[in-house]
Amino acid sequence: MSTEKLEIGICDDSIEDLKKIQSVFHQCMLEFGENNFFLHVYSSGKSMCEDSKNRTFDLVFIDWEMPEVDGFDLAQRLYMENSEIKLAFVSNHENMVFEAYEYTPFWFVRKRCIEKDMRKAMQKYFDMTAAAQIHYKIEGGFGSRYVRLDKVMYVESNKHTLMIRMSDQTSFMVYKSLQSLQQEWIKYGFIRTHKSYLVNCKYIKEVGIRTIRLLDGTELDMSKNRRREIVELVNRQKKGG
Repeated sequence: MSTEKLEIGICDDSIEDLKKIQSVFHQCMLEFGENNFFLHVYSSGKSMCEDSKNRTFDLVFIDWEMPEVDGFDLAQRLYMENSEIKLAFVSNHENMVFEAYEYTPFWFVRKRCIEKDMRKAMQKYFDMTAAAQIHYKIEGGFGSRYVRLDKVMYVESNKHTLMIRMSDQTSFMVYKSLQSLQQEWIKYGFIRTHKSYLVNCKYIKEVGIRTIRLLDGTELDMSKNRRREIVELVNRQKKGG
């Protein structure tokens, strides 16, 4: 079982529709054999927006038409909090599909076809994220556990132990050599930036002269002779290469 659960959000100002979407979503996940998730439901865009400041959503389903904060406004705010969020609009107004493209949704769910469209949406989501959601089993002197590699920001070596730092600010310790982990994780976009650090390239925001800065503001030492390699790899990652 993974230590990282998917954070899913559903927002609709209609309580009846909210219950329906929630029920269909649970049934869909049951069909896919996926139970490793937290589901959060909201009856207003404002409440979901407030919660997003303290929670990192992986996937959200948003109604287009809501008072105060409508679906488009909510989508924009959620992207500001988390640029990697996957968003699906839920509505019966199919004529607004083209207008919604500005917010780069990965799918549209029509309420009149909710079972069919929800199933397609989740299939699309799992297809898009399959490579990123590799669950790696780490074994060490502190026991074994699974970790989702796309949620690992970096690994820090300290004498004979490794501290694995996650994107949700949690961390855990294992007995393992950094060299062996580097050999196994290099194909997943991790790079040895320093003798003490193995870093997930997707979290690197800036590459300085002797340090790198991560998306959360963390600064890590960088070996000077590895700067060019790191810059090239980060640029390839941003281009999707």
